[in-house]
Amino acid sequence: MIRTLIVDDEHLIRLAVKQMIDWPSLGIELVGEAAVGPEALEMIQRLRPDLALLDIDLPVMNGIEICRALKERNIPTKVVILTGYDTFDYIQQCLRLGVLDYVVKPIEERELYRALQSACQSISQERQVQEMLLEQGADLAPGPSQEERIQELLSDAGDAWVCAANIDGFAQRYRSSREQAFALKTTREQLQALFDQSKGMSGLHLESNGFIWISKMPLLKTKQQLTGLQARLCDANGISISVGLCTTPVTLGNYPACRRIALSALAKKFYSGPGSCNEAGSEVQEWNASVPPLDLPAIRNLLLNRPKRAFLAHLDASLAEFMKLHPSRQQLTLYCMRIINVILDFGAIATPGDDDQLGALERCDTAEELKTAMLEICASLVDRVTTRNQVNPLIHRAISYIQENYADPELSLGGIAGALRIAPGYLGRVFKQSQGVTITKFITRYRIDRAMELLIRGEYRKIADVALAVGYHDALYFSKEFKRLKGVSPSKYL
Repeated sequence: MIRTLIVDDEHLIRLAVKQMIDWPSLGIELVGEAAVGPEALEMIQRLRPDLALLDIDLPVMNGIEICRALKERNIPTKVVILTGYDTFDYIQQCLRLGVLDYVVKPIEERELYRALQSACQSISQERQVQEMLLEQGADLAPGPSQEERIQELLSDAGDAWVCAANIDGFAQRYRSSREQAFALKTTREQLQALFDQSKGMSGLHLESNGFIWISKMPLLKTKQQLTGLQARLCDANGISISVGLCTTPVTLGNYPACRRIALSALAKKFYSGPGSCNEAGSEVQEWNASVPPLDLPAIRNLLLNRPKRAFLAHLDASLAEFMKLHPSRQQLTLYCMRIINVILDFGAIATPGDDDQLGALERCDTAEELKTAMLEICASLVDRVTTRNQVNPLIHRAISYIQENYADPELSLGGIAGALRIAPGYLGRVFKQSQGVTITKFITRYRIDRAMELLIRGEYRKIADVALAVGYHDALYFSKEFKRLKGVSPSKYL
């Protein structure tokens, strides 16, 4: 069973979440619940649950602070965030701290189930790999013996350096848990054999589908040895590894920080590519690029009026431009998922359809691989949207009219039907058949999406002005609709 903790400061939400899901069917055991940040952190440290459903907006200590504390203390509990803030800034911070997924409030049962199912699969696969490694006699960390070995290595005089490595293309090349466990065990043995020859690197252990060790050589010699290790491992066995090096001398006191820095350096291979050797100094280097807001009208216009190749060319250029800022893997994935959701919403498609395609995003080793996988997914989705909407070209004209006139407070089914010279009843019927929602609901959703964009961009400072800009005379009614669809008041963004 996957032991799970629910954390939210609202009792009714905790109750609703507990009643919403058939937990045993997912293999989940609920081990407790918490209402405030410090209580949640204490329970995670004491109970060590496999998973925490964590509200981001908690009293005293918020969800981001808890995630940061878990990362700093190397607590392996996985996290799915519950948030009313469907904005890039909040979600970016969460993903940078290793959060598996997020669910936006008001919580929908389908979205929560999807996030939990994905988290359970991730946790179960990690367990299987570790169990197989133990069966095969591999040395797993962190354990008391490993901690003692690190202490012994660092008690000697002289500089030492933390190194980290992982196998390139690991998730793509080794799909089953058994293959992954065998690859990790074999690579560890081969690395250890090379270390025994070099007589300067030791303390090798497995960690998070990768490897950590200590070099006792001078820094320049360490860099040379790492490059040599990569070449010899590749020549002898065809295995390519990437390496990260912390260039700050490690001591017993700063080992956890140096370990994080080495892993941060290793993560740079997302842009430097497989087989790279990257280094980082005393500060953990994080990408600070902000995820650009999506231009929803432009994307929808391309989907509506341009051939597929034009849309994919636009998407390719947008991704390439964003990648120049070197966003983190999580930020780039978030940007891709937002575009996928826009296509799904536009075509009224419930799911992306191909789970293996979406899984390909998670298995990508580099930014270029992720971009290629993203374009393939979008090409498939655009084909589905086109097939769906080819049934009645009238839908294209109706959506285009809404996009051009959403700011008109008088926009309605009757007005759209009159402009298109079609009977209102017929238009309403075929629109709902095609899009899955009524025209009125489609207009409301489109207006609120546009309002969200305006608020994020900071173009208006008053709720009433935002309401008028998207077609609402009544600011109070606009605020109610916004909160109903987004889970938070529009004032949160001012």
